[in-house]
Amino acid sequence: MLNANDIVRDKGWIYQKSAKSEERKGTDRFTYNYAESPMKFPDQLDSPSRTIITGEGGLGASRFKHVVVFKPTKKQKEEFNLNSEQCVEIQKQLSLKKGEWVRRLVPIELERLNMFSDNHTEGASDSKRAFLMGNALVIGVIERIANQLV
Repeated sequence: MLNANDIVRDKGWIYQKSAKSEERKGTDRFTYNYAESPMKFPDQLDSPSRTIITGEGGLGASRFKHVVVFKPTKKQKEEFNLNSEQCVEIQKQLSLKKGEWVRRLVPIELERLNMFSDNHTEGASDSKRAFLMGNALVIGVIERIANQLV
């Protein structure tokens, strides 16, 4: 589950997923204009998934990590103080319904997106499992190509 502070902080989730047009400095004092288009945040469950990349794991906010809407339990709401003013404001900003919050995908969901069997990467840390799925090909696509070649 995403922490409210991580969503709104400087360089947090909202910043990472939003459009950018900013001046940046490269090596040797080289200055350039950096631009990115906005991304859907959170990811839409009724649309095709974006590609999983090796950077999917880890704790930090990232433009490329998958974030989805879910309904937290009463215990989770209390633990993360989801009734706070800050959380209610974030819900409005992200167009979440009452009782909804956002979370990252868990390893088994990443495996399913790549059409692997559940717990295919079990035994590794969650970060490593995410890395492995980001480094994998979608099994169903490979099977279909192989069937056409045969």
